[in-house]
This record gives sequence, C-alpha cells and structure tokens, in this order.
Amino acid sequence: MIKEVWEFLKRPRYEPFLPMQRADKIRYFIHLLAMALAFSFFFGIFGTLIAEHMGLVTNEHAMEKFLENSSASTLFVFVVILAPALEELIFRAPLALFKKVSYFPLIFYLSVLLFGAVHLLNFEYEVGFYGLAIFLILPQLSAGVFLGFIRVKMGLGWAILLHAFHNFMLLSPFLLLKLSTS
Repeated sequence: MIKEVWEFLKRPRYEPFLPMQRADKIRYFIHLLAMALAFSFFFGIFGTLIAEHMGLVTNEHAMEKFLENSSASTLFVFVVILAPALEELIFRAPLALFKKVSYFPLIFYLSVLLFGAVHLLNFEYEVGFYGLAIFLILPQLSAGVFLGFIRVKMGLGWAILLHAFHNFMLLSPFLLLKLSTS
C-alpha cells in the first residue's frame, strides 16, 4: 500500500478506485490511518530534532494553550469533528474541480503545501522562523499527502473520516489525561 501512495505522490492523477466492497474500504482505510500516523510521528520527531539543531526557537505551541484551557468535550468537538470537516472542505474538496486538467499534480501539491502552511498558525515564533518552519510542519505535510490520496481514491467522506480518526488518535492521550484529572 505504501507503494501505491508513493506512486501517486510522484505523479498525482485524479483516478478513483474501482468500486470496492465496504469491508475492503474499511480495511484499506485502517491501513492508511496506520501509515498516516506512523509518518506523522516520524516526521514530527525528525522535524523537531532538525529544527532544534538548526536553532529554531518557538515559544509555546498555540495548541498547548488550547489543550490546557479547553474541556475534553470542547477539544473533541473542535479537533475531531470541526477541524477535519472544515479543513477537508477547504483543502481537499476543490481537488475534484481540477480532476480533468493537465496541471492536477500542481493543484494537488499546492493543496498539501497550503494545508501545511495553515498549521504554521499553531506556533508562536521568533523572527527568522519561516526559513526553518518547513521542519515543524512535516507531520501536517505528510498527513496532507495521505488525506489527498484517500480523497482522490475513495472520496471526500473518507478523507474527512481519516482526518478525524488521525486527529482523535493524536488527541486521545490528552483527552484521557483531561478526563482523569477532572
């Protein structure tokens, strides 16, 4: 499956899968979720190490403030329901408008880059941040590739679900901590 994603990334085309049984779609979805999480963790660690090594100084991650100041239910609604739905509608839904154009790969890559760039807002930073910022958003860029892949291959609903489950898996330790301390 990683080879399919890699081949798609090398040359994105708007070619949905042939019809699949629901069980096959669910199995495929679970594998993509596992890969997206693995890549997010890897790139999160790698990107942070590189950024720190290069002297990038960030202040508190804006998400940390949100996690601290929000209830578990608020976190769940915003991070697992609203953000995935809105971000997929903004960044992946428009891909269908370009499915028959020769520059679809450019549009796909642009959607991945914009998705990553919007996550720069999660950071409070010092001057000189933008040159190294790419290292901090590697997890979001990676997720954007998987979200774009599933959007093209299986549809927007599956992309929203993948995004929601991805966020839930990343948020669940914080949710459990919040619930255990309240």
